Amino acid sequence: MQTYLIHSSDEVLIDREVDQIIKKHHISFVNFHTILPEKSIGIEEVRKIEEILSLKPFGGGKRILLVKRVDKATFEAQNAMLKFLEEPPIDTYVILTTTNLNSLLPTVVSRCQIITGNVAVKSDESQMKKGGEILTKIFFASVGERLLLSQNYSQTKEEAITVLEQLLLFLQQNLYLPSANLTSIDSCELIKKILSAKYYLERNVNVKTTLDILFLGFPKCKIK
Repeated sequence: MQTYLIHSSDEVLIDREVDQIIKKHHISFVNFHTILPEKSIGIEEVRKIEEILSLKPFGGGKRILLVKRVDKATFEAQNAMLKFLEEPPIDTYVILTTTNLNSLLPTVVSRCQIITGNVAVKSDESQMKKGGEILTKIFFASVGERLLLSQNYSQTKEEAITVLEQLLLFLQQNLYLPSANLTSIDSCELIKKILSAKYYLERNVNVKTTLDILFLGFPKCKIK
């Protein structure tokens, strides 16, 4: 995969991961481009990125495009990035960094190989614990029980989104402190599903149907 998403609030860790990718692909400093937003990333910034990618790497080598704090990109800008995230030019590697996966479109996350590190958790530990408890209930539930859980959590859109955010908090913590029964790869896949469901809920898709599809798509496994 040519597109990476580094999820961390630790700049030292981010720099280390970027250095490893540079060394792995033998990138020259003249073919290293950084986009660092001052306030936000909009359509104009995406056009600048596209201009960079339209040019061939210097000396015919490989290159890296680093977009820092991609969570500052507007939804329009994120949508505009999808094409080059999915199909970067030959010999081009795209690296995105974020401290908040919740701010990214699920279509952006799904196109990236996720690298995780320490992330500052703003919510309190009780919300994360609730997310773990809800996840355990879903994993142990039968099909009928999952549909009943979906009904219980879908009384209002706001309640459903709160549940999804609790699940995300737990899974984001599990990304860099994986449990014995839930690997970081498992967490990545679940995060993508939950972000997608949250995206649809925020656009007023039927709450019960969205949670039904989400819960039924969860694997049957155990976590501690």
